Amino acid sequence: MIPVAARHGTADESSAGAMNSYRVEEIENDVVQATHQVDALTPFQAAAKAVHRAITLRSGEANWIRVTQVAMRSGRNKRRDTVFEYRAIGPRRR
Repeated sequence: MIPVAARHGTADESSAGAMNSYRVEEIENDVVQATHQVDALTPFQAAAKAVHRAITLRSGEANWIRVTQVAMRSGRNKRRDTVFEYRAIGPRRR
């Protein structure tokens, strides 16, 4: 079994990869409570960076985090966004 952090990247990953821009939304009971624009290597890192907490995959919780990569779009290059769903665990980090 591969740990979640290994599948979705960790803060220790090499910075050689290109940073992506992500929209991170904190959701409570289907209502967006806060929105953040975050640059990170992975959507997993973007979620953790935005909410300052440890992150894991969502499994139906009412309070969760939606991460969408912000893509440049023009003409024929339009593409469907991929949405990632996580939930925060543990205490808030500073």
